[in-house]
Amino acid sequence: MTASQAQATLASDWAQKTTGTVDGSGYSAKYWAGQAAGSAAAVTANTVIPADVFTGDGVKTDFTISRPVGYPGALMVTVAGVPQAPLDAYTTPATTTLRFSSAPANGVVISVRYLDKEAQSGAAAAEEWANKTSGPVSGSTEYSAKYYAQSIAASAATASQQATSAANSAAASAGSATASANSATASATSATQAQSYMSQAQGYAAAAGGSSVAPQVFTGNGSATDFSLSTAASSVHKLIVTVNYVVQDSLDAYVLVNSGATLRFTSAPAASARIVVRYI
Repeated sequence: MTASQAQATLASDWAQKTTGTVDGSGYSAKYWAGQAAGSAAAVTANTVIPADVFTGDGVKTDFTISRPVGYPGALMVTVAGVPQAPLDAYTTPATTTLRFSSAPANGVVISVRYLDKEAQSGAAAAEEWANKTSGPVSGSTEYSAKYYAQSIAASAATASQQATSAANSAAASAGSATASANSATASATSATQAQSYMSQAQGYAAAAGGSSVAPQVFTGNGSATDFSLSTAASSVHKLIVTVNYVVQDSLDAYVLVNSGATLRFTSAPAASARIVVRYI
């Protein structure tokens, strides 16, 4: 395998590998997108009240619901038991109208549940940060974890094709070696982008858990092991800690002392290391 092919494979792993860490380091953007989606589903499943039930006829897309709502995120909709994504699968063009993007099949059961007021905003936002692919997340100029995972996967596939073509051409002429080097550079750039997207996806996954505490950022100096938290944490399992974008093991890498107000690493992070503490 050429260096450019190896870089393309690594970029693809950062985008979509779900069976373990990438190259012994952190998890992929697709992995964190799945974590965010799971957290959003948990929020939704635990905050619903009684439902309307309809039956599809294969033609009808609009259904009149019994309670007025202000936006699609106020509802949890399932079709044949499968949860539907707000905005992509359905909208609420009027306060008592549920409109599907395509008509549910004939005979399928449609369940519409109403989220309680406290959970509506958080659940809808979590779903969007995890899954929305048709544009930026509502109220933001940024895109979802799933959007980034799909984008970098496409970039990695293109880079892989370019790397393979460059490697084949290099065997025939010296001039193709230059093209191969350029392809390797593009692949390395894709890998760097994938790591950045993975970091964003980690933030989205933490946000989907519902914590209102803002993440804290520290910089290592090579000797300090203790870092003061602005908000005390009740358990190491209530934190996601990354060092230079690598998720740290809460059972081995750090502990909480001083009644949860101080984060203590087992060994000091390297000088200039970026340390991010997120609350979940």
